[in-house]
Amino acid sequence: MKLRQWLITVALFISVSSVDSRLRRHRKRRFVSSHFDELYCGESAHAQSHFEEERESNSSKVSSVHSTQFNWGLDNTICIKLQNVVHVLKYERLEQRYPIESSYTFSVPLIDTNCKCHCYGFGSNDVCNVEKYADDRNCSTTSEFPTCYTKYHSAVEPLDCPVTSIPAKACCDIKLKPRDGRMFRAVKLQQPINDMIITHSIFANNSGKMMKVLGPDEYRINLLKGKEQFELTEYHRISVQLVASSPQQQLREGMYYFPEENHNDLREGKINEITENDLDKLGWYRRIGNDWQVATSGLLLRNAHKVVIKNCKGQVHMDQFSGTKNFVLRGTQYNDTYNERKVTENNFVRSVKVDETSREITVTHEHGTAAQVSLKTDTRPNLTKSQSLLANFTGSITLDHDGNRMLNVTFFGVKGTVHIKMFTNDRKLIATFACTAQFGTSVKDDGSRISLPSSINQAQWVCILPDEQPAKSEICKWIPYEEKAIRTPREEQSWSKGHSPCSQAECNGLKSGISDMFPWIVNFDYFMAHGGGLSEWLKLGIHVVICVCLLIVLILLITKCFIPLACCSLSIPFKCRNKKKKRTPSLF
Repeated sequence: MKLRQWLITVALFISVSSVDSRLRRHRKRRFVSSHFDELYCGESAHAQSHFEEERESNSSKVSSVHSTQFNWGLDNTICIKLQNVVHVLKYERLEQRYPIESSYTFSVPLIDTNCKCHCYGFGSNDVCNVEKYADDRNCSTTSEFPTCYTKYHSAVEPLDCPVTSIPAKACCDIKLKPRDGRMFRAVKLQQPINDMIITHSIFANNSGKMMKVLGPDEYRINLLKGKEQFELTEYHRISVQLVASSPQQQLREGMYYFPEENHNDLREGKINEITENDLDKLGWYRRIGNDWQVATSGLLLRNAHKVVIKNCKGQVHMDQFSGTKNFVLRGTQYNDTYNERKVTENNFVRSVKVDETSREITVTHEHGTAAQVSLKTDTRPNLTKSQSLLANFTGSITLDHDGNRMLNVTFFGVKGTVHIKMFTNDRKLIATFACTAQFGTSVKDDGSRISLPSSINQAQWVCILPDEQPAKSEICKWIPYEEKAIRTPREEQSWSKGHSPCSQAECNGLKSGISDMFPWIVNFDYFMAHGGGLSEWLKLGIHVVICVCLLIVLILLITKCFIPLACCSLSIPFKCRNKKKKRTPSLF
């Protein structure tokens, strides 16, 4: 018996001596305040451990371990005191890593137009013709406007034209450039990879003062499997088994974008995918190589261009791009008809980091996910963890303008982890929704917005209980339900006034010809271009009849009026002798 006690004493002495010697090997020693528990463990809540026996694999040897189980929330700390050493484990953060599937560069374009009109019956045809302004032509680009397309409008309203019964023509240059020189990167995100980040530090008691001797070392736990196990082997052997699920709140899979001058300013909105070319979304004006282009050689943009001539002689027009959004037309304000929102405005996002080199976007989660931890040590630990508290709360359930159903809660005097449950009545038979929220290790007033399922459409009986607190600490109250009207879309891009300077010799001079007055007769191409329908044939027939009548009248005037008058005025003998010969026989 005495021999056994002597062996135990020697073993304890060797263990303490080895720990002391290992502490001396650390040259960098940082002393911390004597209020160690307040700084690292908060107001401690002791966790109970129980004794177990484990049989090692492939061996009949039985080892004794002490096992401790507890729940763990974001920003919370666990202090494991073994002899004169304290192991500090902290749940630092939860990261969601979104792989980037594809990306491209785009800009919100500033558009300017230069339109020249031609009224039939006034001016020359050379200023506006289909050969120069067909939809497969490109106008000359400049350093100011790197993109330019042509558009031929064969029939526009002939306002202020001499002949208003015949449509006018308009030939336009559509010029584009990045607005304010700003460029954006569009990225398509896949489903995230969720990582739980834990840090491990070791402190030792040196003459009554706590000294950090190791760490913090970082451990990255992937939550894909939902369960992970690892060991801490410095100074003591500590087996850590962690069970946690992926967080319910995450960014939707799809398109996002950010300004090139601030990569971490990730935003969400209506954006074209790399294979899309919708003028109703962001990203239809892209940089491909060193050139700025609109897809399909600008055909979609050409077709969207509408123009009205206000003064053909003065070259004043009104134009717009129908069905096109997210651009600035000369003289108008930026019409952002989509709901642009920064990703950091989501209640579950703490920060965003974009790394295009590794093709990955990392979102640090604001609330994290609750974890169940099981610790196993060779000796009984003195284990403490931060205590969860809640003084009171208020809140509301809202269905906002965009269809998001949210639980908005304001917590008072909250710390640690709280469990939230919702019921249809105060009998609490079946929970309609349940979740957890984490608030760190210091007491504070804080708020949270939690997404709810569509099945919740009325007031709820909401109960909140701090983690590992007795049921009597639960606080319950009715939370009202409120619906807001659906957001009304903004109006489409308004008309913009434009003026295209043009010399009188080039455009709409004073000369006019028969081809301008009567295009159906002389210009057969115009007639065929307008379909040759019944109305066109009727117009042609009327003009032919008018022309024939005018020709007959002209012939009658010449033969019955102008020629006899000329003969009489010139005393032509032929006419006079005939008249005299007829009168002479009557005298005899």
